[in-house]
Amino acid sequence: MKQGVKRRGNGQGCAVKIGTNNYKAIAVVGYKDEDLSKPIRRTKSGFKTRAEALAYIPILKNRKEEQPSLTLKAAYDKWLPSHKASVQTMDCYRAGFKLFEDCWYIALENQDIDELQQCLDNTEKGIRTKQNAKVALNLVYKWAIPRGYVPDNLNLATFLKCGQGKTPDKHGFTVQQLEKIKKGIGIIPYAEYIYCHCYLGFRPTAFLQLKEEDYNEAERAFVGGIKTEAGKNRTVTVSPKILPYVNTLIVQSNGGYIFGIRGERLSYKKYRKIFYTTLEALGIQKEDDHKLTPHCCRHTFATLMKNIPAPDKDKLQLIGHTDVRQLQYYQDVNYEDLRKITDCL
Repeated sequence: MKQGVKRRGNGQGCAVKIGTNNYKAIAVVGYKDEDLSKPIRRTKSGFKTRAEALAYIPILKNRKEEQPSLTLKAAYDKWLPSHKASVQTMDCYRAGFKLFEDCWYIALENQDIDELQQCLDNTEKGIRTKQNAKVALNLVYKWAIPRGYVPDNLNLATFLKCGQGKTPDKHGFTVQQLEKIKKGIGIIPYAEYIYCHCYLGFRPTAFLQLKEEDYNEAERAFVGGIKTEAGKNRTVTVSPKILPYVNTLIVQSNGGYIFGIRGERLSYKKYRKIFYTTLEALGIQKEDDHKLTPHCCRHTFATLMKNIPAPDKDKLQLIGHTDVRQLQYYQDVNYEDLRKITDCL
């Protein structure tokens, strides 16, 4: 043991004397390797006593710092060889994890519980496969959390519901509800956010990341989307119905996040709370009945496109569905074709 280091229990951190009346607090916040032998440390010096340094360790461990980014699929690929189970069990995990394919290429810090739940709800696979999917995802999170890849150490797998083999009725806003939201703009705070979200169709986390630099004013189009195989750098033209609100919000953002607060980025947690409060104020749903979630805006966008005659490739481009991956290799984006769809919404 080095001189000046006081041995404490694993994970509790330590204090090191580095000079006269100068102690350094050291906290372990994660690990770089598979066998947890290479810790990630945060340190702070300048404490006059060891007691002061030790007292600061909990603050050091809880300090918010930028986490390393890792997609769900990358985390799964790293976890898979480290997990020991029978061949049959591992095959079950592989089959189950495939249900989350639409979320594979989204970073762990950007995962959306509604998006993950939809992966289970929209499959025709049985209850056992869904349960295996949830268990596999839970194990991936348990691998990723101590390595610092998951913000707030939140394991989203624990909130998933596998159902009883019946696919829930997923839906978006009705035409009447959309009209009610529109009438609330300028009266109910953030009504324009929900209205715009319904006509842009981005995943909630991608919607909240849109900035002025992502908007092509000449083409009246956004280029954005979470880093997925289907959704990254996706082009979404802006419907005339929301164009005035988009232009106003861009000016108000002052170069920051368009659907934020004075240009500051909104967290998904905060947006979800705003979303519910706004719908309650509009009389669309009650405080204790949150069937409509931010992800329903994406359902609304897809439903609005349903009866518009246009090539599937253009609709897929707008919604960023996984099937568009093959099309993107062979066909260029045509702004005019995309506008024909969003102008009719």
